[in-house]
Amino acid sequence: MQAQNWLKIMDECSGVVKFDILMSTYNGEDFITSQLDSLLSQKDYINMIYIRDDGSTDRTIQIIKEYAKNWTKLIFLIEDDEGNLGPGKSFYSLCERSSSPFVAFCDQDDIWDSSKLSTFSEFIIKNKIDGKSKSALIHCDLKVVDNNLTEMYPSFWNIMNINIPDTLVNILIRNTVTGCACVVSHKLINKYKTKGVAFKLHDHFFASCSALENAIHRINQPLVNYRQHNNNCVGIGRRKKSLLQRMRFFSLYRTFNGHFGYDWELLAGRIRELQRFPMSDMQENQLEMMLKICQSHPIKRIFLMCNNQLSTIGVSKDNLKYLFCRPFNFGKGQ
Repeated sequence: MQAQNWLKIMDECSGVVKFDILMSTYNGEDFITSQLDSLLSQKDYINMIYIRDDGSTDRTIQIIKEYAKNWTKLIFLIEDDEGNLGPGKSFYSLCERSSSPFVAFCDQDDIWDSSKLSTFSEFIIKNKIDGKSKSALIHCDLKVVDNNLTEMYPSFWNIMNINIPDTLVNILIRNTVTGCACVVSHKLINKYKTKGVAFKLHDHFFASCSALENAIHRINQPLVNYRQHNNNCVGIGRRKKSLLQRMRFFSLYRTFNGHFGYDWELLAGRIRELQRFPMSDMQENQLEMMLKICQSHPIKRIFLMCNNQLSTIGVSKDNLKYLFCRPFNFGKGQ
């Protein structure tokens, strides 16, 4: 269906884009109530909230069932026998459930801004993005808050130094997309959903795939309260370290033993997986060059990075720090 036709039909029906929300939970009894409340306050923009519990041992499932009982047309708890899959595989499993033009990934412990879905809806309408026929990933900034929702940092992009172009190379080295802050089109999920083996997390995989198609869009607003607490699966990490910790002299051995603070074997696996998909000649050359770097001697990697002028094809200065200076913690936000 043409984007204009799809948008016309949508406008005649409701005037808004509606989303399927995919949420994976695990021992989230302390936070899930406030997150579900923040979602339901935006119910006019929601088709269905699909929730899969990943083996909780607390009251998480009971809380979800109470909500599902009161919101039968909006909340569906998936009960399967797959056990604990981990966040990445759990979200891949959730992707199988949705047929909506757009899905939004959701974590159990954050709180969404009351205008998050309306802002994404307006962006999609303005840019005429047809989720059924066009690959697209749209993501926004986040506000970092503590356990009590007190603001720590107004911009996650700035504090983590990922306010940089969403190029394929940048994303492979260091993901610029946060799952709980992104919306993904049905076309993108349906095209790539059975893959992702080399990627630990779903957001990194779909971000890389959308970068292959130059299909990433940014909304420069913090629309998620990104809660930091002791049980975060992924977060900003601890930033205050002593001088001795920052120097980490003993990491020198590990550095010159071949790692440079980065898992090059894992990066090579991601590259090989992406090479199975169609891409431009430039992207193909970039990945071949990166694969060669991954397989080279640690010292030779530095020369290959310089000789191939990675900075001219998308690797930011901060990502170079991330690759080579991480053992010393010179790069901000590590």
